[in-house]
Amino acid sequence: MSDLCREITVPCEIGFMCAKSYYSGTSSSGMVNITMDLEQEVSDYNVVIVEDIIDTHKTGQPILVGTISVEKSEQLSAMLTRHHIRHNVLNAKNHAREADIIAEAGRVGAVTIATNMAGRGTDIKLGGDKRADYLYEELINDEDTPEEVHPLLQQFKEKIDKMKLEEAKADIEKMSGAVKKGASEILQSVYDWIEEHEEVKKIGGLYILGTERHESRRIDNQLRGRSGRQGDPGRSRFYISLEDNLMRLFGGERIQGMLSKLGMEEGENIEHKWITGAIEKAQKKVEMRNFEIRKHLLDYDDVMNTQRNYIYKKRDELLVDKNIIERVYQSSCEYSDSFADDCFGNIKHLGKEAFTVLLKDLKETFFLDLNLQLRDHLSAPDALKKALADILKEELDQKDKVLDHDYLNGKLKELYLYLIDKLWQNHIENMEQLREAVYLRSYSQKNPLVEYKIEGSNMFDGLIDTISSRVINQIFRIKIETVSAPQTSESSYTMAHDTYSTFSGNMKQAANANRGTTIVNSAKIGRNELCPCGSGKKYKKCCGQNA
Repeated sequence: MSDLCREITVPCEIGFMCAKSYYSGTSSSGMVNITMDLEQEVSDYNVVIVEDIIDTHKTGQPILVGTISVEKSEQLSAMLTRHHIRHNVLNAKNHAREADIIAEAGRVGAVTIATNMAGRGTDIKLGGDKRADYLYEELINDEDTPEEVHPLLQQFKEKIDKMKLEEAKADIEKMSGAVKKGASEILQSVYDWIEEHEEVKKIGGLYILGTERHESRRIDNQLRGRSGRQGDPGRSRFYISLEDNLMRLFGGERIQGMLSKLGMEEGENIEHKWITGAIEKAQKKVEMRNFEIRKHLLDYDDVMNTQRNYIYKKRDELLVDKNIIERVYQSSCEYSDSFADDCFGNIKHLGKEAFTVLLKDLKETFFLDLNLQLRDHLSAPDALKKALADILKEELDQKDKVLDHDYLNGKLKELYLYLIDKLWQNHIENMEQLREAVYLRSYSQKNPLVEYKIEGSNMFDGLIDTISSRVINQIFRIKIETVSAPQTSESSYTMAHDTYSTFSGNMKQAANANRGTTIVNSAKIGRNELCPCGSGKKYKKCCGQNA
């Protein structure tokens, strides 16, 4: 009985039977008078919004309340529940009931709370969705409905959709039994919808109530657009507080000053075109800010995208390249030319020591000892470059001839692709770290984007250089050596210092297949002797690790 009393919202007087208490000597009075005023006092947060919903609900006008978060929709729902306002909440928690909630949102007295109506692509129809569609589907799919009646039912439904109700009524007379009863219910539901539709139009159509302004004007316009669609009447109203994030960050001080000049009191409802204009300016500021953020991110992404396109283009070229050894030769010449330029550039400062530096660079890069071959070509840079190019060409041609061109091309392709994929992944991580670090440079009056482009370009150049240098080091580590064999007059070859698995094992087999019988120099090498490959390491620390 007490629970029932809480639900009654009209003035009432309820009588009880006289019942004795658990305590001796006391009893109930026999009568309880309960009076509840229809005009309830509203004292919750967002008082104005709740009062507006209650007042509009009394008129029967359907209301669509728009919030910007699930949390606020749940908060508003709790307020309306305390004031006995029946409503539906449309948010992520009730996604499965979305179609049913939307179908009922346009009916008389309906109150619907939705988080974000933007982009839903649904129309709220005044009077609710026609029940005729659901009743027709039930009737046509009913097992008791004969199939020979289906064409007549389809014809009947087409007339219903075109609102040719008199013709549809005539089709009902051609039916019988349960089919006729079902068709009559469909037609009656249409009449009921028309009546409710006209009633909703008379009381003003759909009322759109926004609890606050969104930072995007597009979202507000899409919510507002749920009212007055298809020529139906409707109205919209948005509420805003100076404590909202939009006004607090982008328009609060200006509007606060405006209200002070107008002499507005705290808690007073304000509706003026100046306020609307100020809010729109605040929204424009937010949109410009968001645009700048997106543009800023796009500028950073463009740097990475340029590098990505270049790397993938080179990778695609490698997949179809049938003469990668020529690519290696061109890269080798670029390195040797830079060494020659450095040598002649340092002669003024280092003298003969510049030639020593040149030999050291050639030794570390190409594993070649060219002391005697180059002494006669130090007259001019062009002569030195040509001599280095000829030596490198001869070295690569010899490897190409002995190891079989197709086999060597395939192995170089595998090596290139492996290095590109591995080093590119590392480069992406390094670029992400650089992206986070450059923001701190703004404190030193430097543009982070410019710093990102400069250092990113240097890092990418280093990536390309690393790929080329590793491939060159790998191919030039392979040494082709001619040895004399007493058993035969043919020259035989041996390979040394094959430290990378890419060129291991099958290369010797390929050389044997290409040259016939190959005799490997099997002279005993001491473990503490220098490795014959020319690396400068002891044999036990180099090629003899697994011997």
